[in-house]
Amino acid sequence: MQPVRSTSTYPVCKCLKGFRPKSPKDWDKLVWSAGCERKWELNCGNGDGFVMYKALKLPDHSYSAENMSLSLEECETECTRNCSCTAYTRLHFYGNAWRCVMWYEDLVDMRNFPNGGKELYIRMLQQELKSIGDAEKRKQVRHTVTIVISTVSGFLLIGIIGWYVFRSRKTKRQNQTRKKLLPWRKRFDIIMGIARGLLYLHQDSRLRIIHRDLKASNILLDIEMNLKISDFGIARIFGGEQTQERTRRVMGTYGYMSPEYVMSGHFSVKSDVFSFGVLVLEIVSGERNWGFYHPDHDLSLLGHAWKLWNEEKPLELMDAQMVGSFSANEVIRCVKVGLLCVQQRVEDRPTMSSVLSILGNENLMVPEPKKPGFVTEVSFFGTETFSSRKKTSYR
Repeated sequence: MQPVRSTSTYPVCKCLKGFRPKSPKDWDKLVWSAGCERKWELNCGNGDGFVMYKALKLPDHSYSAENMSLSLEECETECTRNCSCTAYTRLHFYGNAWRCVMWYEDLVDMRNFPNGGKELYIRMLQQELKSIGDAEKRKQVRHTVTIVISTVSGFLLIGIIGWYVFRSRKTKRQNQTRKKLLPWRKRFDIIMGIARGLLYLHQDSRLRIIHRDLKASNILLDIEMNLKISDFGIARIFGGEQTQERTRRVMGTYGYMSPEYVMSGHFSVKSDVFSFGVLVLEIVSGERNWGFYHPDHDLSLLGHAWKLWNEEKPLELMDAQMVGSFSANEVIRCVKVGLLCVQQRVEDRPTMSSVLSILGNENLMVPEPKKPGFVTEVSFFGTETFSSRKKTSYR
């Protein structure tokens, strides 16, 4: 049997299913003249059958025989009876007549015509029929599996998009709700609660405790807005007269860590004071220090608050979405406390006892804050390095 040739510009020959090259070495050299041979020799009368091939130029007619008035089934029966019959088909000739055409011995000069051609039924041994049938079944199974996977993936993608849209809308509803639940009086109470909690850790407890990861997501509020400081996973305990320590492994959350801790690993109670100052400015503004954006400059939230303070416009830092009445003096006092706590130099920052005194006494004389650490966003831009929990919003 001759190989089937492609009709493309650079024809390539290949054997049909059930056949193989007679001379593989010649085929490796692109010499196909030896043609193809059957993988299984025919065994006449012992379960031979036929495999249909589509879109072919039919073999040379030199060895064909024509028989009129036979149906396709009758043509197959006739070819099966003759052990020399290797293939058959049914063709339409002039005068609207159909003829059964059968081929004997080798099949010569076949070509593949993807957009045309005829059907040809080629004789195969029973084993080869089973092998081809199994291959077709596997192909159909793969096709079915592909369709199922594509369908399931499509539904899954739609589900994920729907879930994302639902969660986004739910988050928006929960936020803008938080704003209504957190008027200025609630926010001020939260600031005072955090200050009292840190004072207890730093001074009033039996041991001095440095939290080291004070941030919004570690401030928990119950349904009655009672406050708790959580997550003491990287907290350090100071004993005796110890006031500071240094570590080679800096852990915490960028945007809340103090400059001396980020740059050199030094931490103390003043490191927690810095984190508290960031929280105060976040609570007042309803914005985050990490990722803060303003269309007029590239400053961080700390730098933005410092800019407004120097321009004598501290009230402009206040959350524009805040509802209800507020005390302008309390807001200004909180902004000042926040800026005092985030000053660059450790010695310039107040202790938590001083912070509580300032917050609770509007007549107390307080020094003016100096430039904060991490004024620009790029100075501390990063990701959460220790805890990956969802952060709490004060809006």
